[in-house]
Amino acid sequence: MLILDEIDELLSSNDMENVYKLLEWPHQQSSNLLMIGIANSLDLTDRLLPRLQLKPEHKPYLLRLSPYNREQMLTIVNHR
Repeated sequence: MLILDEIDELLSSNDMENVYKLLEWPHQQSSNLLMIGIANSLDLTDRLLPRLQLKPEHKPYLLRLSPYNREQMLTIVNHR
């Protein structure tokens, strides 16, 4: 398992070919890799990774999480 947090920053790289190689790695025939990318942009894959949309097996599964509300933020801060 590989977890990439702030993947938005990775995608600001000038070397997108290597970024695509990294993101396509889990789909290689001999790979058992599970990759999780975390980003703040909801349209990240559509806007910055159109090549992943070309092959259905490379299309990422998206899980959208809502931002914390005021009460949740206060609870987190108070517990720390």
